Amino acid sequence: MDIRTARRRTIGAVVAALAATLLPWQSAAAVDGSAAAPPPEVLPSLRQWQPGEGEFTLTDRARIVLDGAREQRTAADARRFAAELNGHPSVSRGLSAARAGDIVLRQDPSLKGSLGAEGYRLDVGDRVTVTAATSTGVFYGSRTVLQLLNDDGRAARGSATDVPAYRERGVGVCACYINVSLPWFERAADGAAVQTTGGTPLTAKST
Repeated sequence: MDIRTARRRTIGAVVAALAATLLPWQSAAAVDGSAAAPPPEVLPSLRQWQPGEGEFTLTDRARIVLDGAREQRTAADARRFAAELNGHPSVSRGLSAARAGDIVLRQDPSLKGSLGAEGYRLDVGDRVTVTAATSTGVFYGSRTVLQLLNDDGRAARGSATDVPAYRERGVGVCACYINVSLPWFERAADGAAVQTTGGTPLTAKST
């Protein structure tokens, strides 16, 4: 056997060994491809996202269903959410009325120990369910759903538990040397709410 033949055989053996090592990994990745699925693109990003299979599609038959909401604020926020969401779905009460394609806003005070005052759980399946201990948590969950659905009416199925890492969150605005209009402030406040911040500190200078 000459040197060239031996070298070709050696290279062939190395390539075969690498293929035997990599192919099982590639096959496993293909089977478990959902594990690598990125979380939905929302601000702030969801924490502890667990992807599912398929997607939820918002239709003109969708409704917003309130479950366990005892506060008037939660009901008022649900009506605002309906007005902001594409299609302007109606708002109804009672989990028994929920059906596939609906968006359920669920308030359960017993979950305050795990979700806190501002956290929520999001489940996207044949319906979208936001579960929180307080009206604030329900509101923040609705802001995430708004971002998910108001682009093309579709959202990847999956679940997330989203609890803020910091109690104080805000967007600072300095109106010291520039004129900022009231409509601009209103838009900034709306944007801060969508991104679940706790306030909009303002710095101003009088002349």
